[in-house]
Amino acid sequence: MTNLNQNTIDIRPYQRAKKYIIIGNSIGRILMKINDARIRRQTIRELQGLTDAQLEDIGIPRYDIRRAVNATLIRSVNPEQVRNTRPQSQSNSTQIRSANYARKLAA
Repeated sequence: MTNLNQNTIDIRPYQRAKKYIIIGNSIGRILMKINDARIRRQTIRELQGLTDAQLEDIGIPRYDIRRAVNATLIRSVNPEQVRNTRPQSQSNSTQIRSANYARKLAA
């Protein structure tokens, strides 16, 4: 064991803790993927149990159930990606301010 100066901090416990955190995060990711797969299978099973009329009301053809479920799961995982694909609209307050500005210029 080395003698540490009084002003130094022993970082060895933090380095060990970092390894445990990395292991815990890996286990968490694996469990999350298993849970996502379970939810996907359950959703597909429930949609396949519906009648054709019910599926038509929802707007999903029977042959397209898997694609619809996959698209929904991708959207739920990456909400930023979905937000970026939507057209950006101005808020009402921004539209009102720009209209007032145009009126002031015209006057």
